[in-house]
Amino acid sequence: MTCFSKINFSAISIFLIISFAVVMMSCESNKHIFVKVFDSKTMKPLDSVFMQVNAGKNGDYNKSTTLGYTNTSGLFEKYLMIGCSGGCYDIYIQYSKKGYVEKKDFNVTEGNILLTPIQ
Repeated sequence: MTCFSKINFSAISIFLIISFAVVMMSCESNKHIFVKVFDSKTMKPLDSVFMQVNAGKNGDYNKSTTLGYTNTSGLFEKYLMIGCSGGCYDIYIQYSKKGYVEKKDFNVTEGNILLTPIQ
């Protein structure tokens, strides 16, 4: 009887440890960043727009970062690892291109983005 009790306790402990590990791993996920950048006056796609995407929370947006440029169609597409244990990360994106006003967005990870030419 004592041996059976130890086996049940061990099995329950192992189950709880594995369950906890699965829950913690599932809290990390990929965030799909899919934006197209356009000139706000001509509505033409902008290539070579520098994109800096940062993830974090509580003012610390250096938990996960990706950098890159839009392609000739104005498209920027990347996946960014974000954490959700203790709360999901916010996404902070900066857009910059010479001759355009720099733009910053908070938690906008899909859709069309308009950059304004400098007068």
